[in-house]
Amino acid sequence: MIKKEDSDADCKEDENEEDAEQRERQLSFGGTLDRFIHPSSCPSPTTSSSSSSTEVAKERKLRSRQTLRYAPPSQYSHISSVEPILAPDLDCIFIGINPGIATGTSQHMFAHHSNHFWKLLFRSGVLPRALSAADDKDLPRLFNLGIANLVARVTRSESELSREEMVIRVPLLESTLIPLRPALLCVVGKSIWEAIYRFKCGRPLSSSQPPFEFGWQDSCPFHFAEDTSTSDAGKRWRPRVLVMPSTSGRVIDTKGLRLSLLRDLAAELNKVRAAKAAQSI
Repeated sequence: MIKKEDSDADCKEDENEEDAEQRERQLSFGGTLDRFIHPSSCPSPTTSSSSSSTEVAKERKLRSRQTLRYAPPSQYSHISSVEPILAPDLDCIFIGINPGIATGTSQHMFAHHSNHFWKLLFRSGVLPRALSAADDKDLPRLFNLGIANLVARVTRSESELSREEMVIRVPLLESTLIPLRPALLCVVGKSIWEAIYRFKCGRPLSSSQPPFEFGWQDSCPFHFAEDTSTSDAGKRWRPRVLVMPSTSGRVIDTKGLRLSLLRDLAAELNKVRAAKAAQSI
């Protein structure tokens, strides 16, 4: 015969086990984390709460890295595109991929708080003083610099653009740049250059010889934004092109490549400005 005390103890033990299982499921988002954690690395019932917090942080990080799929133009049609900041004879024009939500909402270029664009321009010496996205319209007047985008429409992420629409925008961008005759172009993102290369060469950038490297594209088989209005190839206007990684906060730059390349750009800008000053004498 089972004693009442033993029966009560068994019930309490079952309740404790159920409570423990319920707490564990709450900490793992109802078991969602189990899909991402290898069984051998799963915490034991005696694991501290700090370990559980770490796993929760991992789950949030995984969610943030999920790639967004193509979004039709109608999805963000309520947010206006941003006009390029351009003028004739600029020393350099920066080319971005397309406006993000923060840029479209504020109507200022590279406006998202996690984007490193404005900080890098100052740290590299491209700009003599720190500016923010709110100062973007003053770039041509103050520093003879400009900004344009490959694609005009707003998306939350670059992945919401199709490769086809990026490629088809290349000649439109080029036709805008050619009459302005900028001395330098800085392409802010490899995917932009991939679209340009695909349009110009009819094949992917991965097939280029020599293989693509970030930096000045002097050995490229074509001249982007070249003014071909004159038959004399030696007299054609050809802006020098530098390609750098995206300044988006989603892009990890562990080797400081972006800053290094922008310092190269700053040095080239000094040469361009010195040459213009000499010609004006």
